[in-house]
Amino acid sequence: MKKIIFGILILAAIIYFSKFAPKDNTELYNNACDLADSGKYVEANKLLDIAIEYNPNDLECYNNRGWNFYDLKDYRNAKLNFDKILEIEPNNTIGFYGIGMINYKQKNYTIALKHFDKITKLKGGGPIFPGKQRNDKSLDADIEQVLFYRNIVLEELKEIKPNR
Repeated sequence: MKKIIFGILILAAIIYFSKFAPKDNTELYNNACDLADSGKYVEANKLLDIAIEYNPNDLECYNNRGWNFYDLKDYRNAKLNFDKILEIEPNNTIGFYGIGMINYKQKNYTIALKHFDKITKLKGGGPIFPGKQRNDKSLDADIEQVLFYRNIVLEELKEIKPNR
């Protein structure tokens, strides 16, 4: 009798989750983006935490969570998210860009330059890549932004170490 009841409970759970549980994390991701656009970064990150539970390899969720932490000036957690992007996809330019921007903000210009140069190398210094749409297979840093901040970093480094 206990086996029958247990079997019915398992079957009920399977039916419930197949009908009512989200099929993917898109709705959570979209709601998190709306919250972040309103400056509610902590609330957005709570939704992104759940979205990542549904899909632990979702680069966009890590990217947005990283930038939310960045905007909160929580650079340690921001870096963890950008590092996770690079763990999943080792040559992802968004991961390098996020880490470069964190180092730029912290005035670690040499490290920032290293990350910006890595992006430039990966992209061949090429044209501006169009923004990616949700569900694209990869995310790319905007080369124009990368070159902009790379030039700022180079100027800062010149001021720190003047030419002899």
